[in-house]
Amino acid sequence: MILAVVSDLMFSVQIGDMAKRLGVPVVFASTPDSAIARLLAHPKVVVLDLNLGSRTPMAVLEAIRDNPELAGTTTIGFVPHVRVDLKNQALEAGCGVVLARSVFAEKLPGLLAKALQND
Repeated sequence: MILAVVSDLMFSVQIGDMAKRLGVPVVFASTPDSAIARLLAHPKVVVLDLNLGSRTPMAVLEAIRDNPELAGTTTIGFVPHVRVDLKNQALEAGCGVVLARSVFAEKLPGLLAKALQND
């Protein structure tokens, strides 16, 4: 399962389409409570819009980091290229990959395929 913590419609559609092509269910969340609740289903991959404008992405990363049962979860975050501060915060919080929004769309198919093949 893929958990997508995003609010951008374009990226939501892209993630949903890619998940469908890979034959993997995807669930979406945009608030800390809904995202953290969905972590209980042990998603294989969590995709995070690190620029949601709330603490949601960092709360999700902290919840993954603090739960040993989620140790194998792949985390992929994306940020506007000018938000180096968010990129650094996410990496410090344990995000595995952080990409600029402009690169995210290009790299997502390969990143998801790689993360999901390790089941």
